[in-house]
Amino acid sequence: MNKIIKTVITTSVTVASTFLMANLQANEIDLALGEDSIKISYANQGAFSERSQTNLSYYHHSDNGDLVDFDFLVGEASAKNNVLVGGKAFYLKDDNVDGGGLALGLTGQYELPENFSLQGKVFYAPSMLVVSDLDNYYELEGRVSYKIIPEAEVSVGYRNVAFDIDGGSKVKIQNQAFLALTLIF
Repeated sequence: MNKIIKTVITTSVTVASTFLMANLQANEIDLALGEDSIKISYANQGAFSERSQTNLSYYHHSDNGDLVDFDFLVGEASAKNNVLVGGKAFYLKDDNVDGGGLALGLTGQYELPENFSLQGKVFYAPSMLVVSDLDNYYELEGRVSYKIIPEAEVSVGYRNVAFDIDGGSKVKIQNQAFLALTLIF
């Protein structure tokens, strides 16, 4: 089972990266900074269909390693108020642990008056969908955003991204507040 999941993860990330780089129609680039972490994301609405959204992200935590993930979501991707459902392939590497998996989840956005919006996401992968030293994957994020101009918004939020490790310990890629700048193309 581990070889099958590793193959699916590797293939998903490779195909997604190749497709996104060949299809340079990015809608957003998001840079989020925490106290000891950084996340940069590249998002594209409509890459595969008009009702799809793809995201390629890289996280770095100064103590807990690096995480790369690729999301594929479907729903009313271009609507201001939306809920998208789908999954992600991810890979974690730090000094003591490496592994990857597939997670299911959803994201949502709700537009408020005066250029504000609420955004959130949740993803989960049980132990049967992760490989190597990992047991489970959890991701929870919420943010409040303010659109400065049509092409840029700033956000403040909270993100918890964590893995359970074989043996009972946890790796937390991020469990803290963050500030973000999103550029919209």
